[in-house]
Amino acid sequence: MKEIGREEVIFDFEPGLEVIEKIKPGEQVRVSVRDGFNEEITSPEDTLDDLDWDKLAPATGPIGITGAEPGDILKIDIENIELDDQGAMVTIPDAGCYGDMLEEATTRLIPIEDGEAVFNEDIRLEIDPMIGVLGTMPADERIDTGNPGRHGGNMDIKKLTAGSSLYLPVFEESGKISLGDMHALMGDGEVSICGVEIGGEITLRLELIKDKSRRWPMLKDEDYWYAITSHEDLEKAIDLGLEEIYDFLEERIPLERPDIVSLLSIAGEVEICQLVNPRKTIRVGISRDSLENYEVSF
Repeated sequence: MKEIGREEVIFDFEPGLEVIEKIKPGEQVRVSVRDGFNEEITSPEDTLDDLDWDKLAPATGPIGITGAEPGDILKIDIENIELDDQGAMVTIPDAGCYGDMLEEATTRLIPIEDGEAVFNEDIRLEIDPMIGVLGTMPADERIDTGNPGRHGGNMDIKKLTAGSSLYLPVFEESGKISLGDMHALMGDGEVSICGVEIGGEITLRLELIKDKSRRWPMLKDEDYWYAITSHEDLEKAIDLGLEEIYDFLEERIPLERPDIVSLLSIAGEVEICQLVNPRKTIRVGISRDSLENYEVSF
């Protein structure tokens, strides 16, 4: 298994970047990632006001995949997530969903003990590690690692955890994935602008699906297929997600349009991933149990 350290990171998904490592389809790789604050918060006295906002959400990479070409899909299996022993959270005025209620920046360090995030002496929460940033290189634009898009990026989807599979469109030769912004725990919406930001190691296995590209990322976990879409306008993001999951099903199950719509209304979910980036991200899912009599795959 290849090992990639957290020394080489990017802060923008940008066409033309050189890869730091190249792996073959089917190969396993263990990637070390920094926390979302670029490891600059080490005490409660360190606040987001003191940090370089252009150096947030570092993503380890780019990592190339042999044979990947525009029009393909990368299937990324998340096999394991290991956390550092301490994370951090911040609040800041005029940022996040409650920014207008806050008067000063604050920082809280969150120890990880026995599989729990220690919020304070009275609140200990079971960790649920997930990956905030994972994307390929976009086709023809630079997108900072704090934003999501068709390439993936900062989707902050809490379902992107060990045991899940992410499907990303390839826009540039070798695909060139980068990843980071890991959380020990995060609620849907990420309303304060962050989860428990933490570094660690992520074990991946990458597969290449030729000539099956999609417009947006998709994710499969134990229970659902999800389309993941983003837009500055939340309602537009939802519309894009509804369209993407409908098209995914129409291509794979022998049902008429009214039946697919009805199925989505009783076995589908529309869920918010994050509300705090310039582009908001949502996911629209369809229960895998409802599709058990069909062979649904890429």
